[in-house]
Amino acid sequence: FKRKKSYQYKENLIYQPTEEEKAAMNPDHYFYGLYFCFTGKLERMTRKEANKATALVGGIPEKGVTKHTNILVVGEQDWRVVGTDGLSSKMKKAQTLLEKGQDIEIMTENDFIRLLEE
Repeated sequence: FKRKKSYQYKENLIYQPTEEEKAAMNPDHYFYGLYFCFTGKLERMTRKEANKATALVGGIPEKGVTKHTNILVVGEQDWRVVGTDGLSSKMKKAQTLLEKGQDIEIMTENDFIRLLEE
């Protein structure tokens, strides 16, 4: 993945760590400097909690999939919302970017939590 070398947040991001929280981050953590997006319903935490947990280990949470996104975490999809193909708009966008050569890892909530706790 292309990681951010210095840890700086944009003003409009979802969770803004304090200076103390930034100082406690481990630059060797798997998620450090990577851009994250979540789709679907998470079972083990709320989206807000997931975004904060990501930020506290140095990940950079985003509201949508962009050309910067490194990891898309997929929760349970509601077929009434996503339709018969079962793909959310974020998943479709990630697949399009993957086809264009962008390096995006798509992972389950369980994989996310396992890596978060490492």
